[in-house]
Amino acid sequence: MLAERHKQKFLGQADRAVVSISIDQIAALGLEVKANPDRADPRHCLVVGIPDPSRGPDQLAAAERLAQKLASSARKYAFPET
Repeated sequence: MLAERHKQKFLGQADRAVVSISIDQIAALGLEVKANPDRADPRHCLVVGIPDPSRGPDQLAAAERLAQKLASSARKYAFPET
């Protein structure tokens, strides 16, 4: 089960956290969510539209603002008990 695999990967790791954010919250920031499944994670998606921070200070500042907004919208995820 995919949830169990993620639970094993992230729980108990001091430097990792699991959070959730809705696609609606991402879209409200002018970003898109595109499916990008892979063998290990068939539900994997990409957030598209984040400015490229390597393209100068304006792009870097815009990327940092979006990162802050995404982080403030994210909520800690609690894995269901199995």
